[in-house]
Amino acid sequence: MLRFKRRQTLEIRSYRKKRSKKFKVLITLLLVWCVVSGILYLGVSWFIAKKVEEIKRLQKENAELRLDIKELKTSSKAYEELIRRKLGYIKDGEKIVIYSKNPGR
Repeated sequence: MLRFKRRQTLEIRSYRKKRSKKFKVLITLLLVWCVVSGILYLGVSWFIAKKVEEIKRLQKENAELRLDIKELKTSSKAYEELIRRKLGYIKDGEKIVIYSKNPGR
């Protein structure tokens, strides 16, 4: 009888050790999963925040460009100013003055 109890006790201990190892592996995997999930969440959140900022900036720029287009369509003065500034056109009777850093030349 004594042997039977001892053998049974050894079997229970080995079962507990196996169960304990499985539990440790499971906890380790769970912790790794939590860390990876947290890192991915932070990375995706940062990426989304950057894209939202970019979208807002582009929407603002788009609105400004729409106003410029509307102004150019309705006003000849704005159109004339654009041509003069970008292409260097001048009106009849106007003179071009060019400034330089070396006044002696």
